[in-house]
Amino acid sequence: AGAEEATTVPHLPVALPNAGHMAIAALAAMASVKIITQNVDCLHRVSLGPELASACHIEVHGRSDAYRCVPSVRVAPSEVIPFGHCVYSTHEVLPDVRLPLERVVTPDGKEELQVTSVPDCPACGGPLIPAVLFFDELYVDHRCFEWDRAVKWMNFADVMVFVGTSFSVGVTAKALQVARRHRIPVYDVNTFPAADPILRPIIGPASETLPLLLEMVRESPQPAKRVTHSAAGNALRLLSMVLVDHVWQNVRIFAYLWLLVTAVSGAWAVGQALWNFATGTEPESEAADSTS
Repeated sequence: AGAEEATTVPHLPVALPNAGHMAIAALAAMASVKIITQNVDCLHRVSLGPELASACHIEVHGRSDAYRCVPSVRVAPSEVIPFGHCVYSTHEVLPDVRLPLERVVTPDGKEELQVTSVPDCPACGGPLIPAVLFFDELYVDHRCFEWDRAVKWMNFADVMVFVGTSFSVGVTAKALQVARRHRIPVYDVNTFPAADPILRPIIGPASETLPLLLEMVRESPQPAKRVTHSAAGNALRLLSMVLVDHVWQNVRIFAYLWLLVTAVSGAWAVGQALWNFATGTEPESEAADSTS
């Protein structure tokens, strides 16, 4: 066995963008298109190119070609070994990490490269993990997920198009919530129709349906142009978004307080009635009437 190094995880297939990726990239180049992807394979970034990707593309579940550090390790329910606050645990990623590899022979006689140890963060010494969103993590845990920017794009959308998603993660739930709030038309490019009535289905593989969409846009008598919302429209949409969030938050707080007061008042009235019944005491109002 020999020791080697690599910047990517071994046995991760080298994939190339398909016709669906290329169609989305072409649409983004000719129209006001924003792309929020759950995929971590970086294929949208490859198809868009660095300049276009930075302007209209968010990898909301992270990227497999970069790493971030773990700021602390929980070794027991009550014991945490801290490595200290590190910029690579919350804000930045490491795109070029050398993974220690060893060439081994598997039981079936095949040679494979395996990662021999977890790399350390060069800044704080903590363990490095891929810069992707893991279970039980939040979109706001690291800036590389660009959650605030993604939510802003959702709220300013004229139309939403979902491609090949099962609608089982937080970002799709948030997008549908925003679409319902602002009455945004929603289309679902998938191989099966979704159950949610808000979704307008486009049935078929994305590698076939998206190129057709691109052709329709190109052949349109009024080709799509890169346009932006008016300042007034942006202000009204943003104001609506903020007001709705705050109003609903205040309504919930008021409702909770009202229920609490009602419950306390009801409990007091029941307790007073039981006390009067047990002691034979008449209610104050009836006693006052009998003496008048």
